[in-house]
Amino acid sequence: MRSRNCCLRCICCCYCFLFILMLILAGLTYYFYREYKPEIPSYQVKSMDVKSFNVDQKDLTINVDMIVYVEANNPNSHIRFNYGHDSAVAVWYKNTSLCAGKLPSFEQGTKNITIMNIEMTGENEFGQDLQDALKTNQETGQIPLLVTVKAPVSVVLGSLQMREFNVYVECHLVIDSLEPGKKPRVVSSSYDIHASY
Repeated sequence: MRSRNCCLRCICCCYCFLFILMLILAGLTYYFYREYKPEIPSYQVKSMDVKSFNVDQKDLTINVDMIVYVEANNPNSHIRFNYGHDSAVAVWYKNTSLCAGKLPSFEQGTKNITIMNIEMTGENEFGQDLQDALKTNQETGQIPLLVTVKAPVSVVLGSLQMREFNVYVECHLVIDSLEPGKKPRVVSSSYDIHASY
């Protein structure tokens, strides 16, 4: 009987401890959201510079060198973002990679807008069907591209850097030209952003 009472007392103590811990966590979460008012950063492809865009019709390959300008907007007053090294950026045309690059690693301050200049290069297979489709898109000034971004990001509060997570951005763009030396105009764009640990 005494051992049963002891077990019940231990179980009650455990439940009380868990309940108090949940209250503390809920209070800290409420304080964090009330004090820091966290907002999700936003990203936007602002423009591109096409340095070279060569299609080799003999071996059916494409060679691309371009700079993509991506705007990262941190609207938070008390939260900074640290962008890590293991990033990846790619530009796609009809499920075919045109070029790839990496984001710069840096810490973005509060209430800050940063334009990242991303140098991107690539040499890939580019069949006759893709060449014909691209030629048609060039003539109509409606070239559909997909820009994918994987960015490792850490939240920084004061001197505390929290656990790193990955931000994934998919930007569906329509531009009017991919001619070297000519500034492409963004006709339309849509974005899908999500994060995961």
